[in-house]
Amino acid sequence: ADITYIRIQTGFVYLAAILDAYSRRAIGYTISASQGVQYASKKYVEELKNHGFEISMSRKGNPYDNATMESFFKTLKYKEMYLCEYKTLADVMNRLI
Repeated sequence: ADITYIRIQTGFVYLAAILDAYSRRAIGYTISASQGVQYASKKYVEELKNHGFEISMSRKGNPYDNATMESFFKTLKYKEMYLCEYKTLADVMNRLI
């Protein structure tokens, strides 16, 4: 799982996605005008632990720690995001959903 930003006319919107590590398919995502919960927040980490997830955080500034997700976002950006000029959150949602 990771989060990335998408430029729109008035700033940015954020895409958070979860990939299945085995199939490399997106199994969940959300697009929002605010960044929302951060992956290292206490509340988020507690929620994951309550559901039996093992948490692994990447080192700051090191994309190799989360290479699968970084590769997914790179492909999405080069094949979609960099080719479009999104104006609004609705534009992003219409193109990506």
